[in-house]
Amino acid sequence: MQTITQETQAANPADVVRALPRHVIGFSTDILTAMDLGALSASLRSLSEASAFHLDTLEELRPEPTSTARSVRVEFSLSAPNGTTGDAQIFDLLRKISARHRWNTVTKRLAH
Repeated sequence: MQTITQETQAANPADVVRALPRHVIGFSTDILTAMDLGALSASLRSLSEASAFHLDTLEELRPEPTSTARSVRVEFSLSAPNGTTGDAQIFDLLRKISARHRWNTVTKRLAH
């Protein structure tokens, strides 16, 4: 077997996408719970009081077929309009949440 290649010279040999400056403006996570939405909201608000984020919305997702629990999508937004916020602040709040609730699927919201 013979391999034929063509040698090319690129102006910039690294094939990268230029990263635009961006910052975290919020995140969402799904919580598996049997609590009613009012009690869950109160619990999450108390957990997020000292964090960089505040609770925005709760949205009930599909019920779990083999459980009395259900999935609730929870959205948090950045409390202060300016500042440095990143993964460390998200994980700090998630650690607090995990002490009381089961969560999965974290999605960050970013702004350029």
